[in-house]
Amino acid sequence: MWAYARIAVPTVLVFTTLTELVTLYHLELFHLSDTFPISTRIVTWAWIAVYTVVPLCMIALLVGQRKVTGADPPRAPLPRWIAAVLVVHAAVMLPLGAYLLIAPENAAALWPWPLTPLTGRAVGAWVFSLGVAAAHCVRENCLARARVATQSYVVLAVLQLIAVGRYVDTVVWGAPQSTIYMIVLLSMLVVGVAAEAARRPAGA
Repeated sequence: MWAYARIAVPTVLVFTTLTELVTLYHLELFHLSDTFPISTRIVTWAWIAVYTVVPLCMIALLVGQRKVTGADPPRAPLPRWIAAVLVVHAAVMLPLGAYLLIAPENAAALWPWPLTPLTGRAVGAWVFSLGVAAAHCVRENCLARARVATQSYVVLAVLQLIAVGRYVDTVVWGAPQSTIYMIVLLSMLVVGVAAEAARRPAGA
């Protein structure tokens, strides 16, 4: 049912569109010249193709869905504290993501490990898109509709924590941005687990 995909589709559209724009802006850094092996160039072109086609698919889904009639299923509202955390996430991620996209050299000082202009903008696309998802969850205010986002929160938080553990020497520990980053990751994990638990029937 569309109501349960409503958060995912715009978020994917925003992320893939921003990533495509970042790719095109820094295209000279991608492995497209004849000096690279053919296998490398194929992977690079595949990357560009994916981030070109997926936004078009998302737009087609959104346009097609607007023509479908019907009513939304009833809502089971988000617990207030989860909604409050999501509001904070959106308030932090949207401006930070925009800053990384627009001025990555300056915004890199706010990140817990070094970023180049390309990686800064790539991270900005992720962060801004997560902010869109958090804001959309608050707008929908429904546990079932937010499930795609809250489950993604768990996966992303776990993978990020693994990455931090693997590249622990890269993180600027002791800096405020590192502390904030870890707090955000842990809050994402808590929100995702708590939202899943809240959806289960009592006694299950």
